Amino acid sequence: MDVSGNRITIVPSTLSHLVDLALLDFSRNSLSHYPDDQLWTLTNLAELYLGSNQLTDLPLATACLHNLRVLNASGNRLTDVEPDIIKLPALQELYLSDNNIRHLPGLCWRHATNLTILDVGANTLSHLPHQLGFVTSITTLGIARNPNLA
Repeated sequence: MDVSGNRITIVPSTLSHLVDLALLDFSRNSLSHYPDDQLWTLTNLAELYLGSNQLTDLPLATACLHNLRVLNASGNRLTDVEPDIIKLPALQELYLSDNNIRHLPGLCWRHATNLTILDVGANTLSHLPHQLGFVTSITTLGIARNPNLA
């Protein structure tokens, strides 16, 4: 379901009834919050696009989407990344660029065995966790435009 670019401010409550949904695109809207109760039932979701909104955090229920392969939350106001999101077993692509992320969690990276793309460019990162080096599946790592990155 693609509802991108529609100035949506509230996620409709009926969305949770679409249990077979594989793709959900809420990018380029005006969401400041994504309610957890709208994600719990979407267990077949493989792609979730939340980019270019005003989110300050990702829904905790995102960590329950065990079939999720692509998560794009670029262009929001995120400051942290929940370790449980990185641990998602099917996750292959994680886009978190253009946020306000100051640090990435450490120990969770050993679970990111399928992650091939990680984009954390244009944030305020000061360092990368050394555990990230153990994710041998990564083929693309975007870290540009992090002025504090040493």
